[in-house]
Amino acid sequence: MRSRQEIMSRAAEDKAFREQLKSEPRQTLERELGGNLPDDIKITVLEETPKQVYLVLPAVGSKELTTEELAGVAGGGCWIGASGGCYFVTTS
Repeated sequence: MRSRQEIMSRAAEDKAFREQLKSEPRQTLERELGGNLPDDIKITVLEETPKQVYLVLPAVGSKELTTEELAGVAGGGCWIGASGGCYFVTTS
């Protein structure tokens, strides 16, 4: 399973991959993670610009999940939370 940082790095370097994430985030992430995300997980792709910055707040009562907990949520691979550059936000 790819890490968030690996996906973020690829999006920063690969324009075609970045466009896929923006146009089909769920399908692209599922393909990269090698499994299906739960249907109740909403994925929103945000792209920062020099004049637009996003501050992503964690859900109230949320905690960072371990790799094992993440794997259990999706039966093998799931991505929950916000990534380093605020490009991906998932909420339930």
